[in-house]
Amino acid sequence: TLVADNHAFFPIDGKGFRDEIMGHNFWFTLEMHEEFTYRGGESFTFRGDDDLWVFINGTLRMDLGGVHVELEKTLMLDDLGLNKGQVASLDIFYAERHTR
Repeated sequence: TLVADNHAFFPIDGKGFRDEIMGHNFWFTLEMHEEFTYRGGESFTFRGDDDLWVFINGTLRMDLGGVHVELEKTLMLDDLGLNKGQVASLDIFYAERHTR
């Protein structure tokens, strides 16, 4: 199990962009591309209050995009029709945008 849960994740604080106004630089995007081997029984859980999109094998499987309160959603890999031992791609796109 890998858990990354950090409510104080602001990787470009102090890099300019007038972050002193709100205390953090809230305006950044991230993307991650990885491959994993499906073993059966796995799940991915994501939580966020900003835009988050998750693709498995190039297909959008989770859409937490838009302005909203913090949401959490779990993606059960057993429901995706993957074959045990199959290498699959995981692509995550995230945009932090602070709204008042």
